[in-house]
Amino acid sequence: MPLYELFKTARGFTHLPLRGCETYWEAIQAKFPNLPSSQAFDNGSKLMYRKLNLDRDKVDQCRNLAQSIMAPVLRYVSHHSSTSIEAACLSLIGISGEKKKRSFAFSFVEILGRDRLRSGACLWLGRVMVHANLSPQSACEQVVAKKIKFDAVAGISVEQARSVLREHVLQALRSLDDLKRQRDERGNTFPLGQPLTQLIIPVERIEKVHSAVNDAFKLRIPLVTLIAQGKKKPFEEPTEKLAQELTRLGTKKEKGKLGVESSHLFSPEFAVMAVKSGVDMVVADPLTDILMFEINMKRALIDHHFQRRLLARAGVLLMTRDDRFLSAVDIARSGYQQIVLSFLHEAFNEEAQISPELFSLTHAFSLNPSVKEGMLHEFAHAQVMRELYLRHPLHYLSLSSYTSLSPSLRASTLAVYHLIALLTEQNIVTLPTNGDHPRDRSEMLSCAGSLLEGMSGGGDEITMSPNGKIARRAHTLLENSWKLLRKIQQVGLMKSFSEGIFGGMICNEEKGEGLEGVFQKERGYFNPLFEEFQLTTKKEEKEGEKHGRHRRHSQPALTQ
Repeated sequence: MPLYELFKTARGFTHLPLRGCETYWEAIQAKFPNLPSSQAFDNGSKLMYRKLNLDRDKVDQCRNLAQSIMAPVLRYVSHHSSTSIEAACLSLIGISGEKKKRSFAFSFVEILGRDRLRSGACLWLGRVMVHANLSPQSACEQVVAKKIKFDAVAGISVEQARSVLREHVLQALRSLDDLKRQRDERGNTFPLGQPLTQLIIPVERIEKVHSAVNDAFKLRIPLVTLIAQGKKKPFEEPTEKLAQELTRLGTKKEKGKLGVESSHLFSPEFAVMAVKSGVDMVVADPLTDILMFEINMKRALIDHHFQRRLLARAGVLLMTRDDRFLSAVDIARSGYQQIVLSFLHEAFNEEAQISPELFSLTHAFSLNPSVKEGMLHEFAHAQVMRELYLRHPLHYLSLSSYTSLSPSLRASTLAVYHLIALLTEQNIVTLPTNGDHPRDRSEMLSCAGSLLEGMSGGGDEITMSPNGKIARRAHTLLENSWKLLRKIQQVGLMKSFSEGIFGGMICNEEKGEGLEGVFQKERGYFNPLFEEFQLTTKKEEKEGEKHGRHRRHSQPALTQ
């Protein structure tokens, strides 16, 4: 019986006045509006929600703590922008092309300078368009060619700039909405139930991966993800060549989905490029960028907030990379820190209006054969993630460290990995990448498919002992997560990074790559895309209030 049906027989619920509601479930929602929808309960997860009997009050406290932690961060983000965000907005409005391997949009921002940038790059573009009666592309090219000086257009009002840009902004938003509609028609979500198989392809040069991607789609692998590897950082700076290659890959896929890892320093511009090229999923994680790639924490949070708003508008899937963090810490001792990162991701993304169905949280299978009861610990961690995030597609990754194991031990470990993924109803599992030949990948896909098919529906058959080792481990993970969130709330998120709370990794908020590109907006800052995003957000919130819907089923709205 679906869980929401059980509410009908609960004491007192059957006596609720219907007040025009067609079902008791609607009456329950009218009296208790923070309950999840019946669809959320019944969307493949069935009774997984209560297997561990987690303390729901403590779960709600964790979410409220995460919101409280993120509230001052989001206030800071709302008053700041970056050079990459400004360039991305210009690209959305219609500026394309590059000169000397530098995009026209970014060159425009560089010429504008930090002081003028405080009022918004779009404002100055609009002023140039009014002054010379040019299109956005021509206006940008004239500025880059130094044929028009900004001093000559400084007297043009904001309203004039707004008027000349309005149609271009609306066209950009219509384009995003059309792309979202196309993705919705293709079914750009991950269904709950039997896990989908993902193949990760390490990339050193983007132009050399076409055959590998095509072979993967011929094998009907549902999800192929390109991850940057090597010193050249192929996805680091968005270029015209990279955009063309991604477009070629994006248009050739048929029944599969294509994912790509985002740039760490130019995530807003990369998001624009990914949206336009037809990519289905972007792998982007501000917290991992801070901890693992030494990106300045202010820059990472500001850029990724804009990126998430853009991806949400275009209906592009978003995936985190917490596995990178887990690969650098002792997971047996610090696994709960990944759960804390997930709570923080959730609070951060919620404000950006990313629906749970389009936000995939990553965690990793990290079984150490030499650790006693290690498999039970892995099962507990995976089950906790499933029960905490019913509507989110969970990406369950097998860490690459197992490539060093002997073939027989590796095969056994991967079998355990797939078994746990099935029993805990994960959404995405990763195909091992040690075989580069299509035949090897075909064999691995066949083995994985046999394992997944052979235990299909196995999660419905499993119950947990209330005082068993799995349940006790799960409660310990939740308790430790709550304690760490309280500690972070007391000192603040940025100071927590500075103190090395996460895995002993110390990050200074005044150091790190990209800080020089961050600036504070002045009172008259003008960005018509931001304005439209905010109007859309307010409209959705009002619509939700009108129909009794809430942004979160167990959590109040984010404190502004």
